[in-house]
Amino acid sequence: MPSQSHLSSDHQLKIPWLPILATEHRSWVIQALQVSEATAGELVCRVGAEPTHWIGVLEGLVKMSGFAANGRTVTFAGFPSGGWFGEGTILKGESYRYEIQVLQPGLLARLPVTVFHRLLEESIEFNRFLMRQFNERLGQFIAYKAAEQTLGVEEQLARALCTLFDPVLYPAAAPVLRITQQELAYLVGTSRQQINQALGLLREAGAAEAAYGGVRLLDYQCLRNVGTRG
Repeated sequence: MPSQSHLSSDHQLKIPWLPILATEHRSWVIQALQVSEATAGELVCRVGAEPTHWIGVLEGLVKMSGFAANGRTVTFAGFPSGGWFGEGTILKGESYRYEIQVLQPGLLARLPVTVFHRLLEESIEFNRFLMRQFNERLGQFIAYKAAEQTLGVEEQLARALCTLFDPVLYPAAAPVLRITQQELAYLVGTSRQQINQALGLLREAGAAEAAYGGVRLLDYQCLRNVGTRG
């Protein structure tokens, strides 16, 4: 694991759930959180490993992926700045069933699982945050499943981008998401060429467009409308 440092005041501003905690809880969480640099290509979580921390993205972008029966890598989700992941694995007491890999370099924050469980026991505010996060993600995965069966590439891409720009899960997300068209193709389950064509259609709709090194959000509500019109 890369060298770690304590949470600075600037880092604290990038954690959406920290301000909602009671003062007592917030103070010992700040002491427990550790920050480390993340480099592109780094594996943060490996299949079969036991979780020791709940992990958040302060800066950068990571992806969750696994392997299909034929050995092909399948990308399940992306987590931009402000995203936290792994709580389901921690709550179930399981080892990781997926890999988390860094796509864009940045900073990761790690909260020990012992502190995570203490928050569950003592903080109503933290439980409400997790419930909201679970609910939002459940809606996303249901939408993904429906999109796989009924929607075209443009609509599927719109839904995938909606999850990455989600203002509930990632309130501090930048208007330009640093992600390649190939990674978007993995998320949607199609080819890079089709993603390129779909981005052109989203630009015409005023929803999103290709930008240097990623995708620029033009209008989130418009993007949602494209993703639900099927």
